[in-house]
Amino acid sequence: MRERLTFASRPSAFGLVTIMAGLMLTACMAPQQLPDLPAEPVLPNQTENTPPQPIDPVPVGSVKIGLLLPLSGPASALGVDMLSAAQMAMFDLPPHDFVLLPRDTGGDANQARAAAQSVIDQGAEIILGPLLSSSTQAVREVVKAHAARGNAQIQQISPTIAPAETATVPQKQNEEATDNSVSALIERAFSAIDAKENEDQLAEIEPGAGDEIQTAQAAAGNRITATSSEPIKVISFSSNAKVAGDGVYILGFRPEEQVERVVTYAVRQGHPRIAFLGPDDAYGTVTLSGYRAGRVAAASSGSERYALYPPAATDQSDAVRRVSDFATRAAEVDQQRALLEQRDDAAAVQALKALENIDTQTPPPFDAVVIADGGNRLQSVGALLAFFDVTPPDVRMLGTMRWLDDLTALDEPNLDNSWIAAVDQEKRAAFDGLFERRLGKRPNLLAQLAYDSVALAVAIGQEDRRYPVELLTDAEGFAGSGGIFRIRPDGLTEHGLAILEVGRGGIKAQREPAPSSFNTSLAGR
Repeated sequence: MRERLTFASRPSAFGLVTIMAGLMLTACMAPQQLPDLPAEPVLPNQTENTPPQPIDPVPVGSVKIGLLLPLSGPASALGVDMLSAAQMAMFDLPPHDFVLLPRDTGGDANQARAAAQSVIDQGAEIILGPLLSSSTQAVREVVKAHAARGNAQIQQISPTIAPAETATVPQKQNEEATDNSVSALIERAFSAIDAKENEDQLAEIEPGAGDEIQTAQAAAGNRITATSSEPIKVISFSSNAKVAGDGVYILGFRPEEQVERVVTYAVRQGHPRIAFLGPDDAYGTVTLSGYRAGRVAAASSGSERYALYPPAATDQSDAVRRVSDFATRAAEVDQQRALLEQRDDAAAVQALKALENIDTQTPPPFDAVVIADGGNRLQSVGALLAFFDVTPPDVRMLGTMRWLDDLTALDEPNLDNSWIAAVDQEKRAAFDGLFERRLGKRPNLLAQLAYDSVALAVAIGQEDRRYPVELLTDAEGFAGSGGIFRIRPDGLTEHGLAILEVGRGGIKAQREPAPSSFNTSLAGR
């Protein structure tokens, strides 16, 4: 058990962080707690008509956090919610020396590139956002270019000190000359770093460089070599795994992890044979990978069974027919009719009459089916499954958080009492209630990501403002306002998700809460 620590103190091992205000950390192989939602502080009134102003932040400290959001354009309402949540986090956290630098990306890659350069020029030490994958890729390019320029500057300030054995002056004079050389080196190092930054940013020179300088003072002849400048870490709100890695970490709720979670749950609940239906596009591809991962993780029985349909098609009947094995099941009934028609006894006549309105008699070859879609297509697929005799209680319908984007789709009777993986509803209700009391509206789900990302940046920044990978990717994870999450070394984030039962009217119940800790290793993931 690690000793009890305050939020601002340095832990002996970073462990699962809780990001909640004023919280004491008591970790024992559990997520680090990010601060608790506060009781009821009051923020200035803000409405949708008077969004928060992202420009000219009031400095509250020396560590700067860049925040890139779509505050204009089609996703501006979402961006404003996320900015409000980020500002809430800054307000709720214990006293700290951090300042938020919000910038508008407009949902555009070029504008995101300019926004990233702006916060970097102002000394951002970590970047939160942007939201979209295309904007994230643009920001990555800016960050890498900035690091390359830093490398070039460091090389320019790394002279060679003459070996001691070639010196022709007395030892004392040589030491004095060496001291002068070191002083000049330090002066050049400081001049190469933005004048607005303080001495902590000598982290651009590898830790231990001071030891090399001391060695040079003691015995001339060592070559002082500055290390490469690491790119600023980017924690994007995207859920697209393709933009993760190489210093970019995506915090979004990936659809493939949602499918994996609901599939493993369904197998545990007695539905071992699971099929998959989804659009033949990027979303369908990643959710299919989650379906496969879930089957492996849960040791699902039966063979893999899936079908994809064109995303632009208005009729998904061909895919539904194929995955349901309707032709084989219908042929069995037709064969039975043919045999009965060869008989003329009363029993055969009665049996034929019973088959008049029946297409199939056997259930489909699976116990549950994932429908990785939403909106009109979800409603259409649900109805088609019923048409091809795929209905409860023989089959349980499974889905993703996309189902909640348009609740009218859940009016389809065949989708009633389905299961999806989503954010823990108790935790979301607590956050939404706090947001609504302060700002007079309920937030978008992704506002919680913005809140937790700021709390995470402050928590780790207090430990080490360089945001080292080993702290960001602590395998025990972090506990935020929306539940536990952990950032993987490959740049992806795993979230602790709950299982919800949904149907007509939306969410009907929470069948299983989100886990409170990660009990699996990241090895090989």
